[in-house]
Amino acid sequence: NMLKLARIGVVILPAMPGFYNKPKSVDDMLDHVIGKCLDQFGIDHDLFKRWETT
Repeated sequence: NMLKLARIGVVILPAMPGFYNKPKSVDDMLDHVIGKCLDQFGIDHDLFKRWETT
């Protein structure tokens, strides 16, 4: 189960698009999921707009 995996250090990365970026197409949603995967490997990308701090 996912809890056991998380406790031993496995990264749980569900394929969930972020709707806070207001995607306009399926490609936008795919870019978000792919960008999150790339983030896990430390690979730079510009597939989606990141949160900005105020």
